[in-house]
Amino acid sequence: MLTERCADAGLLISVTADSVVRLVPPLILTAAEADEIVAILVPLIEAFLKE
Repeated sequence: MLTERCADAGLLISVTADSVVRLVPPLILTAAEADEIVAILVPLIEAFLKE
């Protein structure tokens, strides 16, 4: 499950409607933190979709 993989990588997400990934970052988010989220999340989603 994608949510479990993300949690293992330190990201908390939720998935709704089987195709919407919701991120709930803090209200104050730097560009570097956003880049880090994307760097972690994209490979996890790609691997998940290949299965």
